[in-house]
Amino acid sequence: GAARVILTGTRESRLSVGKRLGADLLVNSKERDPVTAVLEATEGKGADLVIDCAGADETFDQSLKMAKPGGKVLIVAFYHGPVTADVSHAVRRNLTIYTERGEGGTSVGRALALLAAGRIQAKPLVTHTFPLAEVRRAFEVFENRVGDPMKVILHP
Repeated sequence: GAARVILTGTRESRLSVGKRLGADLLVNSKERDPVTAVLEATEGKGADLVIDCAGADETFDQSLKMAKPGGKVLIVAFYHGPVTADVSHAVRRNLTIYTERGEGGTSVGRALALLAAGRIQAKPLVTHTFPLAEVRRAFEVFENRVGDPMKVILHP
């Protein structure tokens, strides 16, 4: 596991879930610059690994600036369109950039094994549960972001 986890985000509800899952430091990026916060928390060194799950216009560039020299940046987000980033910063700091889609068979198999072993928790991420008969309502909640859903589950 990670020695220290710093979670940045814009929604307090999701930051609090991150805290329940073990994040050591929470940074609301609406209130504080996340790059500055990460650099301060790491005594100016930067993070070993930065994971961008948000896919907002600015988060790729922020991720590059949060990583330490020789660090890694993992992109799991889907951006809404092309993004602007200081890629020269990544080159100067010798960063390695990875991408991962996550829904492929290999990723799902690894995730299920980690869940079965109790090494990761999924329940705090489940915000809405519906019976299969309410599949349309479940999709409406998810697509329209009703009630700030994270994961929506359908039960047969």
